[in-house]
Amino acid sequence: MEEKHKLERVIERTTELLRSLEYENWQPYSSPIVAEELRRWNEKAYEPKVVSIGPRFKGRRELLAMEKTKLWYMRSLLKSQLHTSELKTTLKSCMDTVLSSDDKVRACYGEEIKLDRYELARIMLFDTCFLLELLISGPTSDVDLPMKDVLSDLMLVENQIPYFILVQLHESIFQWECLMDTAEFIESRVWSLFYPVGLTSRSKTLVRGGHILELAHRYVLWMNRHLSLQPDHSTVLLDINNQEKHFKLKRCVTKFQGFGVIVTPSQDNSLVPISGSSKFLFKFSDGVLQIPTLDITQTTEPMWRSYIAWECHKKKQQKKSGNVFQGDIFTFLALLFNDLICCASDVHLLKNKGIIVDHLGMSNHDLVDFFRSITNGIDPRFVHSSYNDMIDALNTYSSTHCVVRFPVILWHSFGQFWELLLKFLSRGYNFAAALITLLTVIQTFYAVISYHRSN
Repeated sequence: MEEKHKLERVIERTTELLRSLEYENWQPYSSPIVAEELRRWNEKAYEPKVVSIGPRFKGRRELLAMEKTKLWYMRSLLKSQLHTSELKTTLKSCMDTVLSSDDKVRACYGEEIKLDRYELARIMLFDTCFLLELLISGPTSDVDLPMKDVLSDLMLVENQIPYFILVQLHESIFQWECLMDTAEFIESRVWSLFYPVGLTSRSKTLVRGGHILELAHRYVLWMNRHLSLQPDHSTVLLDINNQEKHFKLKRCVTKFQGFGVIVTPSQDNSLVPISGSSKFLFKFSDGVLQIPTLDITQTTEPMWRSYIAWECHKKKQQKKSGNVFQGDIFTFLALLFNDLICCASDVHLLKNKGIIVDHLGMSNHDLVDFFRSITNGIDPRFVHSSYNDMIDALNTYSSTHCVVRFPVILWHSFGQFWELLLKFLSRGYNFAAALITLLTVIQTFYAVISYHRSN
């Protein structure tokens, strides 16, 4: 009897998987595990700090304080029914909705969920009510909510609940109270919460996603895809027609100046999906490189890492199906800033230009380490990019005589060497021993060369 029941459950789940593939707002395995090549560099960066959403991190001691906060938000969401008989009816309706979708919910995660269907449904109900109230009303005055930490946690790849559950429970709770399409309403609230800058008008076409992170990522791609291109071919936005190509800037931002490139902040936008707006534009024309402003805030690193982790997942997913994922724009941005910065003096230059705005008071050396850490685990050979023309143009551009650029490059190279030396000494290494070792290696090298020449 038990074997028959297991067989029926497998058939039922497989049926749900096959039928669901046609729906845009629900896809199997849409909430994956972070790729190992990214996780191994900083495992804690992909785990929530204050709030657990979904089943993966439930029960962790450091996240238990937020469970009471969720109840307050749930109470606020259902306050109109709190002292009426409708409350139990609404809760039962919500639980029935989630229980009927148990197979679909489990299929959204990349691993087996070891919870019974009622416990999983309870988690979905509590977390969905918390999210709906946060999206609809914002932070409540009754509870002190660490909003920046919460927003960062809500964007983590492994800290998601299926988007269709948000839609279904919103309909179960409010029924006929919402005048606009439920999915459209929730999307608009997500965008206004995460991207308050640049949210003016949009097309009637919905930008669906499997969860909040995917919805936010698709929105950024949608906003940039609909920007008008300038006639200059070196002005680059997301171009879905470009092919995959390994890119690498051969010069840092200081060396670019030595070759005559003028670096200025872009006047059009800033990088606010990770630091305020949802549009961003790099432009290189007539020797002028315009770079969007990057604000370094408390949420910049976790949100940037989340977008990169999601793009890595989508890249692998598309590759398995024989397609090319063309939306890894945040991965490209990380690699580009990493190439522009080779040492602290580059950070200093970008700060003076108003391109990097540090709100955390980090040192220039710490910011160098920050950009290095963001790109750890990324393989640039597999990054699709529409910026290849601009990369090639920058790598080959030169408008100054060698007499002008040589001192700039030499002085910058000396600064790099000095910075490496100081870092070497700060780690407690013996400078004299290192210098003697280096000279011994050089002496041995020349001795070997002389020996072979004499023979």
